[in-house]
Amino acid sequence: AEVKISQEAYLKPLLHALKYPASAVNGVLLGKCTKKDSASIQVEEAIPLLHAHLSLSPMMDAAFCVLDEYCQRKGLSIVGYYHANPTIDQPAPSPIAKRLADRIYDTVRESDKNGEVCMLIVDNSELEQLAQALNASRSLDESSSRLTGVSVLTKSGPNWTKSARARIEGADDGSSQVLLRNQLAEGRHLDLIDWDAHLDDTSRCIIAICYCNSFSLYVVVVI
Repeated sequence: AEVKISQEAYLKPLLHALKYPASAVNGVLLGKCTKKDSASIQVEEAIPLLHAHLSLSPMMDAAFCVLDEYCQRKGLSIVGYYHANPTIDQPAPSPIAKRLADRIYDTVRESDKNGEVCMLIVDNSELEQLAQALNASRSLDESSSRLTGVSVLTKSGPNWTKSARARIEGADDGSSQVLLRNQLAEGRHLDLIDWDAHLDDTSRCIIAICYCNSFSLYVVVVI
């Protein structure tokens, strides 16, 4: 399947991982899946979930109930899963990442036997290379713009494999990577609220932040 990822859906998992650099983090990808000539996954939003205990649990089930209501209001579906491992030497999905992604895949296939799902993995080693390139220059050259800090996988049979048909909005010219640097410099990653943080303090809502050029659009998920 072709995978098209919006700028917001690219930035949010990275900001989530950078807010909790010593922890594994995860979340879900929302969007639409179309099947005209061939399957295409359009990822529009990323919703951060956990940074403490990543597992299939009643806490995760409660999060999915909230997400189902949110998706119905916005006309979106859960089309993927994202995950960041806590160490630089773990570029591949962990067993728990595969288990959670498989659950989403199986759920999608229950309602649509031809449905497609993607998995976005934060590549900490490549993210470090990207940081070095961004620190060295205000913009990225053609070779450096290939550094995104993430890998996009789709499922083929029982395995998750890297997609050759994944496109990230603004990555080819480096504008999304530069925006990531600017958001970090402003400390915007510290404002990110995930499901774990909401459960610790229910007055804090999960917020979907749409980063577009110089402004931010906040969409509050009512809990």
